[in-house]
Amino acid sequence: MIEEMGEYLFLSALIDSFKANKKSKQEEPWSRGLAAGTYGCADLQNVTLSPVFKRSLMSSGGVSCVNLGGILLDFSQLPHLLIAGMPGSGKTNCIHAILLQMIAKNAAPALQLWLADPTKIEYIRYKNALHTRVCATDGPMTRNLLAMLKRVMHRRYDQLSKGEKLEDTIVLVIDALPALTEDREIISTLTEILQMGRKVGIHGIISTQTPMLDAGIKANIPGRIAFRTASAEDSIAVFGGLGAQDISKPGQGVYRAPYARPAVFDCPLVTEQDIGELTDFPYKKEYQKMHPSAFGIASPRQSMLYY
Repeated sequence: MIEEMGEYLFLSALIDSFKANKKSKQEEPWSRGLAAGTYGCADLQNVTLSPVFKRSLMSSGGVSCVNLGGILLDFSQLPHLLIAGMPGSGKTNCIHAILLQMIAKNAAPALQLWLADPTKIEYIRYKNALHTRVCATDGPMTRNLLAMLKRVMHRRYDQLSKGEKLEDTIVLVIDALPALTEDREIISTLTEILQMGRKVGIHGIISTQTPMLDAGIKANIPGRIAFRTASAEDSIAVFGGLGAQDISKPGQGVYRAPYARPAVFDCPLVTEQDIGELTDFPYKKEYQKMHPSAFGIASPRQSMLYY
């Protein structure tokens, strides 16, 4: 309990310091976002033009680094990520920010997106992206997706055992995981993928409103992001400390990497225009110039599976 209170006081001071350093104290960043297209500290275009993002482009290893309003998620060191928070706190926007940066920095042959969206609306725009391999929209489809990914994972282990190099990275994204937890086959397959996938270039991003997840799943997800939680118990369940229940606005989150103290950040806003510019087929000519190898396929449906 003493350790938890010390962590809580540290995090509270961190949040207060973060608020004090904001340039504008007249209005909350969330209200500015509604008026000016920003969310938290910046919009996505400003983030991708920042020196931090440009430096991350030069980093090696698959999906590389993702910039979330000043914090860097290095998926080469952080294989899996759990994102939790109340409805409307910023979870889905955070996933969009991560996915769009991955798409912008990686050609389609080098990055595969496997998406599971029980709500049927959050990732519909990604279906036309060349990077999207599978997009499942209910429990049975997600079960099939995970079974297929499990087979792919074992094939990748076979490739490594033969000395072959893995040329691509797979990112599995599951939104609203609690909606799928009644299916024990989904939970057991997902747990196996999280346990073994990290060594063969498979990364998981799991989103949930209620962080009371299966112990096997949580134990294999070292990276944690908490937006505002409903209670102190939920805050502890997400990243092992108090404080997320005191976050005052949507878009502000607490990130905790393994063996590190928590860091407070404001996630950039992702607009429908941002999503459309990087996922609608065909892409803009500028993106085609950046990644010409991504356009060797006549139609995106020749390289994807659709549900």
